Amino acid sequence: MVHLGFVLEFFVVLKFPNIPRHAHSAVNQGHCHPRLIQTLISQAHLCTLSSRAFHSSHLGPYAAKITKMFGYDMVLPMNTGVEAVETAIKLARKWGYMKKGIKEGMARVVSVDGSFHGRSLGAISLSTDPESRTGFGP
Repeated sequence: MVHLGFVLEFFVVLKFPNIPRHAHSAVNQGHCHPRLIQTLISQAHLCTLSSRAFHSSHLGPYAAKITKMFGYDMVLPMNTGVEAVETAIKLARKWGYMKKGIKEGMARVVSVDGSFHGRSLGAISLSTDPESRTGFGP
């Protein structure tokens, strides 16, 4: 384990061969394919943002469907992948402290070597890429 010192206290390196190192999901849909553009336009006519900060007639039915599908009591939709990563880190740590009885400040978060989780401080703390992390430490 290596001490990172800011958002995540420790990092464990796991090696998984044959996994693409630079596949960014935000741009994997290609470049302006006509069917994708039409889908974006159609969706924009229905709902452009499903934030909990604004009323949406789609959010309630979505929450009911997804919680029933997965057998959960609640769902917390995210607008971006990095939001999901940050929330997963917070939930994992809180669960460890509250449910597992881990001593405060001792929780560990594990990530995959060579992965990309986003550009927030928490997400880059998971990175093993010096170009992503250099200059952002304490």
